[in-house]
Amino acid sequence: EYTSADVVLLGDSFIEGWYVSDGETCADRLAESTGLAVANLGQSGYGTLQEWGMFELEGLKLAPRLLCWFFYEGNDLYNDQDFKYLLDYYKEKYASPEESRPRTGVGGIKFGKASFTVNAFAVLRRACDWLVPNEAPYSGWFREQTGQRRRIYFYSECLGDVADFEIEQLEVTRSTLAHAKSVCDERGISLLVCYIPTKFRVYGDFCEFDEASPCRRWRMWDLPDRFARFCQEDQVPFLDLTGPMRDAARAGTLLYAPQDSHWDAAAHRRARTSRSCSS
Repeated sequence: EYTSADVVLLGDSFIEGWYVSDGETCADRLAESTGLAVANLGQSGYGTLQEWGMFELEGLKLAPRLLCWFFYEGNDLYNDQDFKYLLDYYKEKYASPEESRPRTGVGGIKFGKASFTVNAFAVLRRACDWLVPNEAPYSGWFREQTGQRRRIYFYSECLGDVADFEIEQLEVTRSTLAHAKSVCDERGISLLVCYIPTKFRVYGDFCEFDEASPCRRWRMWDLPDRFARFCQEDQVPFLDLTGPMRDAARAGTLLYAPQDSHWDAAAHRRARTSRSCSS
């Protein structure tokens, strides 16, 4: 509904606001606390290529003073590759972009979520847990500031060494951000890139794990260091949210949904008060 905006937020489902209600996203909180017009262009499932495409199509029209772009280490590199595969497929299969455009929707996904059969099966599966185990295998116990122990779950992602595939995809991200910096400089738009860490990177050191838990042996990859290094080399303003979020974890504050990989409402409140957005 905006015709202009002071700030545009760009990112994936974290910024779109999965696991929080309307009015609780970091965009809403930032607008509420500053009085600025904050446009939220976050879209679930997007990587940097599609996110930049969104900004070119919609964000530039708003003539913002600040573009705050969030990169999630858990899947943004892979989403970029999925998008490239999709483009290659439609380029080969259809003669023109106009012909292929109507076929790129997600109607099948929406149908599956609305299916009575699929949802009835999910309910039955949960009810029959003792017959068909369906509990996530990776979890630990986190002690909150109140002293309460809460069980939180993790995905086995971003572990070990950064492989050749990720290095190649990181170059795609680097090229996209460098191009974005050039366009923003020409338009007088300040750019800030924020790094969103995985849940385990934030809470792994502050959880108790069972003796047999694989989480006790997990080692995170060094992607944040690589990302920060090329941002510095390319003079792209960069803020790694890992440090502030680990400080919150150390203090007993839970910022991710216990059963999911996304931020909860507390994280969105904290994100809007970071020095990055307030500046």
